Amino acid sequence: MLKTLIRKQLLELFHTYFIDRKTGKARSKGKMAGIVILALFLFGSLGAVFFGMSMGVGSVMLGTDLAPVYFGLMALISIALGVFGSVFTTYASLYLPKDNEALLCLPIPPSKLLIARTAGVYITSFIYSALGWIPAVIASWILGPVSVAGVVFPVLLTFVIALFVTVLSCVLGWGVALVAVKVKGKSIVNVIMSVAFLAVYYVVYFKVINSLEDIMEHIDAITNTVSKLHFILLIGRAADGGALSLLIVAAVTAALAAAGLFILSKTFLKFAFAANKESGKKTKTEGVRQRSLKKALLMREYRHFTSTSAWMLNGGLGLLLLPGAGVAALIKRPVIREALGQVTEGLPMLSAALPVLVFGAVGLILSTNTLTAASVSLEGKNLWIVQSLPVDPWELLRAKERMDVQLNVVPTAAAVVLMGIAFGMTIPEIVLLLCALLFAIPLHADIGLILDLKRPNLNWTNPAIPIKQNFSVTVALFGSWLGFAAFTAAGFFAAQAIGSVITLGIMIPVIAGVWLLLRRWLKNRGGAILASL
Repeated sequence: MLKTLIRKQLLELFHTYFIDRKTGKARSKGKMAGIVILALFLFGSLGAVFFGMSMGVGSVMLGTDLAPVYFGLMALISIALGVFGSVFTTYASLYLPKDNEALLCLPIPPSKLLIARTAGVYITSFIYSALGWIPAVIASWILGPVSVAGVVFPVLLTFVIALFVTVLSCVLGWGVALVAVKVKGKSIVNVIMSVAFLAVYYVVYFKVINSLEDIMEHIDAITNTVSKLHFILLIGRAADGGALSLLIVAAVTAALAAAGLFILSKTFLKFAFAANKESGKKTKTEGVRQRSLKKALLMREYRHFTSTSAWMLNGGLGLLLLPGAGVAALIKRPVIREALGQVTEGLPMLSAALPVLVFGAVGLILSTNTLTAASVSLEGKNLWIVQSLPVDPWELLRAKERMDVQLNVVPTAAAVVLMGIAFGMTIPEIVLLLCALLFAIPLHADIGLILDLKRPNLNWTNPAIPIKQNFSVTVALFGSWLGFAAFTAAGFFAAQAIGSVITLGIMIPVIAGVWLLLRRWLKNRGGAILASL
């Protein structure tokens, strides 16, 4: 039974890679190989970044008494990376799958279902933590003396670190459930706690990175910090060949995992049922206001968005990053002005194209808001309800587009104005830059809609799957990055000849024209595709 449940969990986790969502059948071996190669390339690129960091740190610490500190520091980074990668989906993976109630109605012990769900969290934790740990281990084999223990122990610790990350992620997921079951707006609670964790993570991350940039100057501070984290230092000693340290780390991690599983099992049923029902809500039978069709459809999209925490976190995180980037630029205005003055003295071409470069920077952040790229897939098995409504399917798609645009307009405008002030741009430049991006917002939204219409994922049990493992989301994200990069590159060279104001003036009708063409396709063909899904 447990083997079957774990197998089911793994199939759901890697469903996108092996199952064709249109036919529901297994992909051909060629397509599976292509997807696996692409995934390996992406993860390999990230691993290369951490490998370079490990080589820089290891060249100072390995081969000396600081080798355990090296491994401890890299373990700390790997744990942070693992928690960051898995924490946002842990709550949804444990408590929000739509087949929870169906499975619990079967003669399946809840403890086995919980173990299977946790196994999925462990796999995710393993993938992300290994991205930081394995490059560090390979760097240690290249730079330091190699022994049998120095090869075997770090490899074993890869699995132990992943288990430790799983414990941390499950504890946070349990904490979210503990709060959410007692208050209204469970998805909002999940988002707030996850964003708070993200903020703390980045503060710690950038402090570590700043220290690593001048490691020779900060080596004493790093050593003192790692030495105070006794468990992390134990991991470092174990990786350096300490058998006793390895046994202690493994035993402590196993004990924490057992204790965490025991605590989760005591509340699993309560939280699983509470997460899938609307408790404490009363139906209003009086005072109901009649809305227009367009407003009713728009409100439906907003309710769906605000009730899906994974969608808010993964598809709308840029809504916070946009004004955050603007505020950060304004706070650092003196530093930015001084740096710009120094740079433009040697490269005067940057001054002429500055508004175009800001367009690219804001566009890259805007691209992370992939709201529409998962909106059709998130209809899931309830799509028949949408299709049965006496409404033109185009109006349904238009509501999805309008929500995306409305959510992005204010954050984008705030980022443009604040960055324009910070970089010393003129009012015409700020106005034209804002107009260009205001046309780019619906263009980006419609690209996501078209992609999701062409490649929808309607067969899911966990809403995180069509949001995080969706081909249309990936293409919308990276495709928009490439699009903004192409516009920025072309605008950069054009600004050298005709100035930034005229360049932005030309970019606006080009972007608007592309958007209108895509919108026309959506209106003529998109509705028919939605009705036929």
